[in-house]
Amino acid sequence: MFCCRLWHSRSLDPTGTPTSAAKVTITDEATQVSRSTVSNDQGQYVFNAVTPGTYTLTAEAPGFKKFERKGVEVATQTAVAIDLKLEIGEVSESVSVVAETPLLQTADASTGQLIDSQKITDLPLLGRNPFFTGKLAQAVVFVNNPKFARMQDQNGNSQVSIGGGPLRTNNYLIDGISIADSNNRAVILPSPEAVEELKVQASTYDAEVGRTGGGSFNTLIRGGTNDLHGSAVGHIRETAWDANTFFANRSGQPIANQPFRDWAFSLGGPIVIPKVYDGRNKTFFFASEEAYREVDGSTTLLSVPTALERVGNFSQSFTKSGALQTIYDPLSTTSAGTRTPFQGNVIPTGELNNVGLALASYYPLPNLPTPYYGAPNYAFTGSYPNRGDQRIFKADHEFAAWFRASASYVYQKTFEIDAPTNIFPNVASPTQQFCCDRKIDATQANATLTPNPTTVVALRWGFNRFYSKSTYESAGFNVASLGLPESLAAITPNTAFPAITLGSAVNACGSPSTNTDFADFGGGCTNQDVFYSRSFNVMASKFLGRHSVKAGFDFRTVHDAGTPQSGPTNLGFTDVFTRANAASATAGTGSDLATMLLGYPTSGQMSVVANFDDFIRYFGGFVQDDFRVTPKLTLNFGLRFEYESGVQEENNKLIVGFNPTIASPLSQSGFPILGGVEYAGVNGNPTQTGNALSVKPAPRFGFAYAANNKTVIRGGYGIFWVPTFFSFQNAIGYSQTTTIAPSPGNLIPVISLSNPYPNGLLQPTGNSLGLLSGVGQAVTVFNPQTQSGGYVQQYSLEVQREVPAGFVFTLGALGSRGLHLFDNGQNIDQLNPSNFYLGSALSQSVANPLYNNGGVGSVAGANVSRAQLLLPFRNTRPCC
Repeated sequence: MFCCRLWHSRSLDPTGTPTSAAKVTITDEATQVSRSTVSNDQGQYVFNAVTPGTYTLTAEAPGFKKFERKGVEVATQTAVAIDLKLEIGEVSESVSVVAETPLLQTADASTGQLIDSQKITDLPLLGRNPFFTGKLAQAVVFVNNPKFARMQDQNGNSQVSIGGGPLRTNNYLIDGISIADSNNRAVILPSPEAVEELKVQASTYDAEVGRTGGGSFNTLIRGGTNDLHGSAVGHIRETAWDANTFFANRSGQPIANQPFRDWAFSLGGPIVIPKVYDGRNKTFFFASEEAYREVDGSTTLLSVPTALERVGNFSQSFTKSGALQTIYDPLSTTSAGTRTPFQGNVIPTGELNNVGLALASYYPLPNLPTPYYGAPNYAFTGSYPNRGDQRIFKADHEFAAWFRASASYVYQKTFEIDAPTNIFPNVASPTQQFCCDRKIDATQANATLTPNPTTVVALRWGFNRFYSKSTYESAGFNVASLGLPESLAAITPNTAFPAITLGSAVNACGSPSTNTDFADFGGGCTNQDVFYSRSFNVMASKFLGRHSVKAGFDFRTVHDAGTPQSGPTNLGFTDVFTRANAASATAGTGSDLATMLLGYPTSGQMSVVANFDDFIRYFGGFVQDDFRVTPKLTLNFGLRFEYESGVQEENNKLIVGFNPTIASPLSQSGFPILGGVEYAGVNGNPTQTGNALSVKPAPRFGFAYAANNKTVIRGGYGIFWVPTFFSFQNAIGYSQTTTIAPSPGNLIPVISLSNPYPNGLLQPTGNSLGLLSGVGQAVTVFNPQTQSGGYVQQYSLEVQREVPAGFVFTLGALGSRGLHLFDNGQNIDQLNPSNFYLGSALSQSVANPLYNNGGVGSVAGANVSRAQLLLPFRNTRPCC
């Protein structure tokens, strides 16, 4: 993909007649590595699969002087056409020509923009991210937050549209090998010190280009030359040069320390071992390193309880209006839901729960006045570090005149924290997640073989791995120290401080909620992904008269292997047990904190998880003919065929569908229940998701017409198939979540912090439960009818005109049309509109036929809402 062409150019005598049998040679001016071919009877010659660089072009023929032209620049994925005019004379004589490489591209129809190393080095470069130079190209739109342009920001850097194509459907290549993961992100953002050039490809009518719905970022890593070259660069930003934030100034907080350091260097040249090996003109190396140390500052304003409130004394807790924030005793709840307030608005010591008191003790005391209950009264200014390191190595070697190979390796390690982890002076601090501990490897190997002057074979192999893990500052914390059962601590994976959520139901792994009283704190779930892929492709090209024909094959596997979020139990607390009435909220009554102090969680969950390795297989084959019809007109014909499987899992730990018509084993007389999940490879089910098309054709056509030596008209049309976008599926049955059972009607609490899971944790059952899997849970499955990827039609037409002073003006239009792109799915378990007339009766609590008859999770209680029993699939909540 990174190879280029000096092609369909001609050797001519002084009268303009083609010269046959001329020996034409190109020599890399940096390495002195050369290749030769012979012009045909029409005087045409071609060099396929040329490594980008600057070349000297020579031509020799009997009866003519030797021709030499220096400084011919060949860029990534570009076709350069150069005619050679030979003069009559002896071969011993020579003619040297000094001329710039043609500015107009007359050999193919593809559009795009080449960004060379000088532009990458000299132009301002946000985040030192070379992909951001794509903004220099036409029809390239970045929609991400510009802040996230660092080497660690794979998500933000991939939010790009090229040529009107869909976001995050582009391909990213380093030395011809795709570095796109299953989420279609570039896993590596190479250092500018290591990039020789970057080609942003849009509206590309070369059938060699595949698995992209928009365009490609085609990057070439620098190689060594016969001369030793190096570079060094550094950037510094000092805290003293920054201004404090408005909110920090207002709360009297000093500016957070937030220095920034970035440095990089590179070195390349021939491999020379004195008296042992001289690699000049043959063996070369290149190495670079870049690193940054960044510290971000943050000002946080939170609500924390007072010293009295932390121990259950709310006698001094007043609303904004001056009334008492009254706390009610949940054990006094009547059948009508009314309650009696605590005497003196103080929770008696005997009713306080030891675990609740321990949790509340981790709140810091206010450092600002507390004018009313729940007022923001704790200000914190702090810093949090981020860092990145990257190393790149490359080696090139010419084994023989017909065999040259290169290999490159990129290693990157980054560590990112989203916010200060020391907002609280203890292990329970909010925002304590180390969100991105990432390690990345990418290996590329290329071999170019020229068995004869008109034939070139290019072989490429690559492997890359992107490991990402999220951990927490409190990792290793023993939950039994809070008073939670030792039995719970013994089975807790990835031990850390529990996620405590106040004000609403707990979210997965304790992600922050919009609370009504006090700050959420803690949080300790860990998850990890290993995105990895393997690639192999081969391309053979042949020069046949006026035709330059190439064909090839492309194979890739793209994986996302990982472990879902798991860790200590998450606990949520609302005011439902301490407000005046269980049925409805009453202003000035109840407290999330009081509910926690009493030890009554209103929500919570804990998971037992498995490892997954989901993947797709991709196959592509192509043939391309670039036909030089006349010296002025070139036609590009290409046809590509692709096949991309549905998502699979290495051990079939995957749900491939949901059968909406099959009878559930939970069905009872007079109470039929339909629907159940379908596991991969079970009972004749497929082992992959969706409905993959067998073969997806992708025709390409383009033309380039040189009206004269200053004007070119180009255009084309092509079809491109959008790659599958996926993450590993946390398949029900292989990972199991246990939720804290709610109290019926929120009247009298039935679950205590002293033993939040009295029935233990649900254990994974694999696919052994069959149609009983997922009962009472939300089930998300791939739509079995979804085809793997939609497609994009791209088209363009443009006119280029060269004007004096080396300028080229381009006037053109390009566009794209996406078809069948994404299936965002739908909830197939929705209430039939014919039942809407029931109104508020839909939320009425009714007897649950599944109680003690197989119901678990949300359908485990003796009563459920009437709406639940009227759903199409009342045993679960499927979404496809």
